[in-house]
Amino acid sequence: GAAEMGNAVRRIACAGGSVCRKPRHSMGSVFPMGEWQARQVVVYPDADTELPALLLLPRDGCRTVFVHFDDKGRCSHLESGGFLARVIGMGWQVDRNHGLLTVDLRGWGDSRPAMYPYEIYGWGGSDRFLSYTSAALGDHVMSMRIRDAVAVLTFARKLLGKTLRLVVTGHGLGGVVALHAAAMAGWVTGVATWDCLWSYLSLAGAERYPWPADAFLPGILKYYDLPELA
Repeated sequence: GAAEMGNAVRRIACAGGSVCRKPRHSMGSVFPMGEWQARQVVVYPDADTELPALLLLPRDGCRTVFVHFDDKGRCSHLESGGFLARVIGMGWQVDRNHGLLTVDLRGWGDSRPAMYPYEIYGWGGSDRFLSYTSAALGDHVMSMRIRDAVAVLTFARKLLGKTLRLVVTGHGLGGVVALHAAAMAGWVTGVATWDCLWSYLSLAGAERYPWPADAFLPGILKYYDLPELA
């Protein structure tokens, strides 16, 4: 049932830490863009982590705000009228515009770690170092990202008000985070993902897999797979 699934998700996400229920934040000044307003935001899910974000809101207000997570970086689908810009109606003649909060979770976008010299080798990669070391420490980086995302949703709800509808979206591994964060929050309006990992069972059974090492979430198949979570 839903309760059992929720407990399983929390077990995976909070194996090595807890969700910050009162995240701090800092906000830059408003950047006017005609019918729109942009603000740079930093969300602090814990004392040592900074999550860069961009908040776009229609000047005349809106009823729905998309909260977006992307393993390619928070602006990868915005530039030059990209997909996210079209979704929210920015620069397009549409009857209703939506808001957007797009966030770099730890290890993605502007928080991507610097390259270690060993990562020059063909078997190297920053995703492998993050995955292996965080798993060895008992708190996998994907679990950290899920907790980050729940903190971001809590921040967005407090900042924007409970009357607004929050829709969580995710691209790539950001879609995996979006599914988990929505399940943990419980009060979001909807979830949309694309180019997302389909299932952990298929990933574990593949001889060659196209996903980075940090896609693997230790122990998840003991409780559920992504189709059940969705």
